[in-house]
Formats: sequence, structure tokens, C-alpha cells
Amino acid sequence: MTSATASHVDQRSAIEWTHPRLHLRFDHDADHPVSLVHWSSLPDAPSIVVPSVIVDLSVAGEERERHNQSLLLWGAGRRLRYTGHDADGDELRIDQHDPLSGLEVTSVFRAAGPGVQLRHVVRNGAQGETVLLAVSSALVSVPALSVRLPRGAQRGAVRPRVRPSPSTRNRATASPGRIRHGRSTSRAGTTT
Repeated sequence: MTSATASHVDQRSAIEWTHPRLHLRFDHDADHPVSLVHWSSLPDAPSIVVPSVIVDLSVAGEERERHNQSLLLWGAGRRLRYTGHDADGDELRIDQHDPLSGLEVTSVFRAAGPGVQLRHVVRNGAQGETVLLAVSSALVSVPALSVRLPRGAQRGAVRPRVRPSPSTRNRATASPGRIRHGRSTSRAGTTT
């Protein structure tokens, strides 16, 4: 039976947030950033995601953990640690802090049917200036899909056709910005 109200459970190192047709579970611990580990329509239903951090930050002067073209696994993002959360109606707010840079991030998940709207608010809690290069707008990892090739086709010779969705065709790009003692908001790939 589906309830008309949202609920959440805070276990030792997990946050579970249930809303009608939506169930999210997050893992938080002292040695890693908060991760989304389960997303489904019901608590016992299979998850549509594989565990991944919910936000990543890039600040000037730091290198990535991996050397490739993705904007993931930066120092500031990897150092984020859970500091608290609050669930109120359709919204779940999760707070994290990077002790080295002083950056504080509040990730706000808003229920939208079986989907989620996500935004991050970044605040510089240190007295000095920090150059923020990038804030991920959303990080969701999905399991790898196996692609069936036509009979007789060689791997690499046939590529599945992927069309961009209307929402990704005109995606805004984030621009670097300075954060002084105060706050910056990131929404759908933009940083102000």
C-alpha cells in the first residue's frame, strides 16, 4: 500500500527516503562522501542505479583521482563528508562538508512522481577565497546494459544508434567562478 505522505528512516550509516512511487537509499560513513545506493519505486523493488556519490566538486589547484576526460573524482568532491540531513514533505536535504577547503554542500532532492529533481547549494565556510571550477548537476550511475548485435555483425562494426533527448540537446555548460564567504547555487549544469 502506498502512503500519501513522505517518510524517511535514518539508520547508522544509511538514509532511506520514501515517497509515493519513489524509494531512495543513501549510504554515508566517516570515510567517504554520501552515495546514492538504491533508487526504486518500492523499498523491496530492484534498484535502477549502481552506487555512486551524489555530488562532485572541482576546485582550482587540485588534480583528479583518475586521469581521463570525465569530471569525476576530484579532491574536494572525494573529501566531502556527511554532516546531517533533513526531510520535509517532498524534499530531502543532505549536508556535506570538505574539511580541507571549507566548502559546504547541501544537496536537495525533490520528489517529482517516480523521478527526482536535484539541486546543490555550495557555500564557502572558510574565511579565504576558493576558486570553484565545477559542481556536478547530478550524478546517477546506471548498470551497464548489454547490447545484442545483429546476427553475423562484428563487435565494434555496428554501434547502437543513440539519439539525444530534448533535455540534453541544449544543455548549459558550467563556467568557473569564485566563491567568497557566502554561497553559490548550481542548477542543471550552471554555476552562479
